[in-house]
Amino acid sequence: MDSKIKKSLLSFLIIAVVGGSVFAALSFYQQKKEQNREHATIFRGTVQKIEGNSVTVKGTYDIAGKPEYAKAEEAREVTLDLNNPVKFVRVVRSLPPPAELEKLGTYQYDQFPMERQEVNFEQLLADLDEYEGLPLKITSTDNIFAKKKFAPSEIEYHVSVFSQPLSP
Repeated sequence: MDSKIKKSLLSFLIIAVVGGSVFAALSFYQQKKEQNREHATIFRGTVQKIEGNSVTVKGTYDIAGKPEYAKAEEAREVTLDLNNPVKFVRVVRSLPPPAELEKLGTYQYDQFPMERQEVNFEQLLADLDEYEGLPLKITSTDNIFAKKKFAPSEIEYHVSVFSQPLSP
């Protein structure tokens, strides 16, 4: 190989390494800048994919006093790392039978009894199969704002069950 080609290859390699380093540094800086901009410990969304101990959720950050982060156009995908202990909370709202609910006309959802149950990951999976698009409230002890992957401390979700009509 002649020296002209070697110099060209070396120049290209140096430019590629320097350019890649600058790009990596700018990307890292931008991510840290975005993370430091806000503080969020709650993410709300729906499950997109489950692979082993990783769950991909699409949703938004829940930041007190900052409703702009809850807008649909702010939705993003995050991956939940479930390798550490996670508390799963299933909130069950007991509703009267559909016929009785119709008779009520308008009603406040909160007027019906609610029970909080600590469940396991398998129960969450079963409920995800039964209730399509089940929204999750994911809480972390750390600032999760702008993170693509994090370990939650708690995952809470709500389900509604209809009571059986009384037999005549």
